[in-house]
Formats: sequence, structure tokens, C-alpha cells
Amino acid sequence: MDKLEFGMCFIIFVLFSYAVADSGTWNQTKFEEQVVEYINSGLKCHNNPGFSVAVVKNGSVVLTRGFGYKTLDKSEPVTENTLFGIASLTKAFTATLILKQIEDNETMSLSTTLRSLFGRDDIFKSELRSRYATIEDLLAHRIGLPSYNYIRYDDTMTRRNLIDRIKYLDEKGGFRTSFNYSNLMYGMVTYLSEIIGGKSWEELIAEKIFSPLGMTSSTFASIDDPKDLDLATGHMESDFGDALFPVPFELSRHWGELCGSGCILSNAVDMSKWMMFHLNNKEHVKYTTVLKPESLKAAHTSHNNRTRTARAPYYSKPSTPVTLSERNYGLAWTLGYYRGFPMWTHSGSTYGYVSLITLLPDKNVGVFTTMTGPDPGILFRTNIHTYIADLALGVEPWMNRSTVCTFPEPWYNKIKKVLKERPKTDIPAIRVLDKYTGVFKNHAYGSIDVYKNKTSSLLMVKYGFAHFILYPQSSSDHFYAEGFGLLNNIQHISKFIFKFDEDQMVRNLTIPGFESNNPPVFQRITLHEDRSPTSHSGERSIYISDIAMMSIIGLLYNIKTLNW
Repeated sequence: MDKLEFGMCFIIFVLFSYAVADSGTWNQTKFEEQVVEYINSGLKCHNNPGFSVAVVKNGSVVLTRGFGYKTLDKSEPVTENTLFGIASLTKAFTATLILKQIEDNETMSLSTTLRSLFGRDDIFKSELRSRYATIEDLLAHRIGLPSYNYIRYDDTMTRRNLIDRIKYLDEKGGFRTSFNYSNLMYGMVTYLSEIIGGKSWEELIAEKIFSPLGMTSSTFASIDDPKDLDLATGHMESDFGDALFPVPFELSRHWGELCGSGCILSNAVDMSKWMMFHLNNKEHVKYTTVLKPESLKAAHTSHNNRTRTARAPYYSKPSTPVTLSERNYGLAWTLGYYRGFPMWTHSGSTYGYVSLITLLPDKNVGVFTTMTGPDPGILFRTNIHTYIADLALGVEPWMNRSTVCTFPEPWYNKIKKVLKERPKTDIPAIRVLDKYTGVFKNHAYGSIDVYKNKTSSLLMVKYGFAHFILYPQSSSDHFYAEGFGLLNNIQHISKFIFKFDEDQMVRNLTIPGFESNNPPVFQRITLHEDRSPTSHSGERSIYISDIAMMSIIGLLYNIKTLNW
């Protein structure tokens, strides 16, 4: 037998093996036992308090289950009905809603220009984008703006006035020639749907998607009360250690203002229905009433090329036994292949929650996972998905209960976890702290208030709902920002840079930590001693709360045995 004959025989054998495996008798009990054992093994070595999974196959739900606990005190277990923030998995709902609105409106298409819908010509900084950008460009991340994510800290920014900020932001990537993932662009789509639908985005999603699909528990961080919800508390690791900290729901509410970029709260039961909608849209009337198959097809068709993704280096042959590739982007779906089968997938990460969805349309298999706590590089989630997908495909999983903890070993060298060193907080500033104070403004980002707390004598920052303590870091005018209040133990900004003029008056403030590709510059507009006490609504109460907060912080810093 020559090499060609051998190769053909091998291919036939592999195809036959897949056909036999996939047509074999489904053992539900064994499948569930294997999945539960694998996930429990992974949770023993990963820092995730709460976890939930849903699996669908051939139009049926084969597993919905919760693991772990809603909170660190382990008082309430997670169930298949427990809600989690699904973060950027929300974007697929945003795309589906706008596709439905296009379907219902004969005058609209994905190629409809934004200027015709918003009724203005000054949407972006460049005339090219303002004139020609379309709905498709927003959904496929083709505009070319850096993320500018921290503009969302400004509580005066809303989905309705975001468009007034966008026009001041510099573009860095090519228009329709680059992939620049952007939550802000999905915030624009959110508002666009509201203009078209005449209702809030939350109402439209509930009416057009949740209700017809029977997603009866799903809701929104932007409007709901956590006390009324079966909700897992989000948790994050500190940058300076492995300790977990709960994320205040109020932070999720503020951060979710743009909503269509990542505000949905859902659970395993509801997400199983969402997966079956995408996998079986052509086959069931209740799915086609939500969106016609030809309309939904646009979401799963390539509209942009993806750059190298975070998990790509770990799942490419020959280092790993199978290949998972992500090369294109549809409308809120990354398109690729797993084991040679077409794959639609998307990850989601936000404060306290991480999620992943994977659909194999040719095999009618879908996997959804969501968890509280960290998952660097999407590796833990991915390994769970590949294991479950293998079981659903009827093939021997290449991952096991040991490698779920050792990955990327034995295929790659072990990843060394590098914890950041907490910057020093005892370096004296080169100027009197009062010199740095004032209100600083950027047309896109809004206003930042820098002031000195009279009780603690620390320099502090208020930017919307975000509060920071500033610590000098060198002989220059560079400061390190440590979050407190809603951002306590959650957010740290490495560098605030003040610039002074020849008269030794502070001129502006640059924050590279907000956007490394294009750091925003805030121009000083008033000094504190010149500012009216009524220039900010509720300012006096904010400063009083800051003083109280700083008194507590100062006390805790002196109790070195406390675990921050």
C-alpha cells in the first residue's frame, strides 16, 4: 500500500469513526456524570466561587446545572436558575434585535448609513466615517476606534448622549480594514434600536426575544433590583494577590448603562433556549417568529477578519491534539472551527463575571458556561467547552480531570502567574498637593475632579461614579491611582500624569491607563479655590462620604494583619 492509499484509508477510517460515534446511543446518565466530574475537578484548582453550565444537542436540552455558591460564605448554592452577568454575550442579543428591526422595516438594511438614521453628519471625528459608516460597521467592529472603555465611568454619559462624545474620539484603525473591538459601538446600536423601536432597549429585548423564546428569568443589570433576583454575586481577584473580593452590584448597574454591550443577566435554563434558537432557527415556528432564517444568517456570516485572539496560541496544532481556530467575525459572533467543524462562539468578561458560548451548527451542539471570579485568557472556560463538545460529538476528549488543572501543560510551558507589586504609597510629591487640584475636562470623557481630602491629606479623584486615591510615584508629576468606594480592590490605574506651565500652574492631566493607544488629555478648567460650592450636584455629600471613607481606609492600612 503506497502513501496515497494509506492516507485515503486513514481519512475513511476517521470519517467512519465520527459517523459511528455520532449515531451511537446517547447515554444521558454517563454524559452528565462525566461533565459533573470534570467541572468539579476544575473548580478545585480554579478561583471561581459560582459556576453554571448549559448543553444542548439535536434540538434538546441535555444538561443545565449549577456548581459552587452564590457568595463566598457558601450559604446558598448555585442552581441552573441562578442568574449571572453574561457580559459581552449580550452583544448577540443586540445584533438579533437590530436584525429583527431591519426585517420589519423595508427601508432599512445592514448597509443603511448611520447619518441617515441619526439625522446628523458629525457622528465621528473623520468625515469619511461620518458619511459612510453603516449599521453593519458598528456590529462587526469595523469603525477603527480604540476601546475607550473607561469613558463609561462618567455617570453623565448615557446611551442617548454617547453620540455627542464619539465625535471627539480619535480613530486609530482603518475604516473597514481593521478589527477594533468596541463596547461603545454597541452602545450606539443600543440607542439606535431605541430610536427605531420607540421603547427602551430593555423593553424591546424582553418583548422581541425573551418573551417569544420563553426566557422568563433573564433580565438586565441596568434596571433590576438584585434583592429581587436569584443572583450570584460577582467576584474578582485583586491585582496584588489571589484574594477574592465581591463586586458591588451598583458597579454592574453603572457599567451596564450602554446595556447592549453587556448588561444582560441570565441563567443556564434560559441560555439553553437561546442556543437552540440559533441552532434550530429553520426548523421551529417559535424561532422563525423571532427572526427569519435568512435574517439570522447575517449574524453567522463573516463581516470582518479577526486579529489573533487571546486563546489562539494554546489551541493550534501540532502542540495540542486538536485545533480550535478563530479567524472571522460575524455580527456579535466569532467564527472559526473546532475539530474541523464550523464554530460560532463569543466570550464575555465584566466586573465579577466571565462567560462563554460555543455553537457547532453542523453537529447541532451548543455549550454555555458562566462563572464568578477570574479566567485569564479564557482558558478554563475553553477547556470545559472542548471537553463537553467532545462528549457531545461522541469522541474521546483530549482534556481530562488532570489537565484541566495543569493546562497549558503538558503541551506548553506552565504559565507563571505574575502578581503586580503594590506601588509605594509613601513617596512624597514634588509639589504641594494643592497645586494639582482642580476640575479637568475632556470633550469626550467629560470632567474629572482632583481634590485634596482635608482629613487624610491625600490627593483624590472623582470621575463620575469612580473614585481614586492618588499616590506620587516618582520625582516627576506622575501618580498611581487606587480605586475606592465601588472600585475598592477592583480597579487600579497605573499612571496619572500632570503637566504644568511656565508659571507652575497645572495645565492638564493625561491618563495613559484609560487608553494606552490614545491617552486622553484633560485640560484644567478651574482651580479648586475658584470653584463654586454648587458647581457639582450633591458635591458636599460626596466629599463628606470621601472623608468618612478615607478615615476607614487609613485605619485599615494600619492594621497589617487584615487581608485586603
